[in-house]
Parts: sequence; structure tokens; C-alpha cells
Amino acid sequence: LVDKRAEILANVDREISRSLVDRLSHFGMKFVLGVESEQLRRVRGGVELALASGKKLKAEVALVALGRQGNTAGLG
Repeated sequence: LVDKRAEILANVDREISRSLVDRLSHFGMKFVLGVESEQLRRVRGGVELALASGKKLKAEVALVALGRQGNTAGLG
């Protein structure tokens, strides 16, 4: 999981957030926090993500989540 924020689930209690990170790490999930993504591209065998720090991460697949926006059009 790559996120430009320093913590995941910033709106949740910090102890719960840290517990979730610890548990998911135990299952092999890796966290790269506090760094921005610059480029995602297809490469042989998967994808490569270039980070603002200069580091490159490789994976089989990528799921990109850009945030959310409320659907409030026409509500007054």
C-alpha cells in the first residue's frame, strides 16, 4: 500500500490504525507511507510504480484509489 499520508485511516483512532498495519504486515502486506507516487506504468510481468523519492516498486497488479467525492448535486 502506497499513500502520501504518514498514516492510514487518519480519521480512525491511532491505536486501531497501527493495529491494522501490524496485522496486515504479518500477512505480508507492505506499507510505503509519507511518499507520493509519480508514475505507474506497465512492464513485463506486471506494473512498476515510480515514487517521488526515486524508489521504484514492482508488482503483478495495481489497484489505484484516487479518493472520493460526495454525490450532492441537486440537494438544495
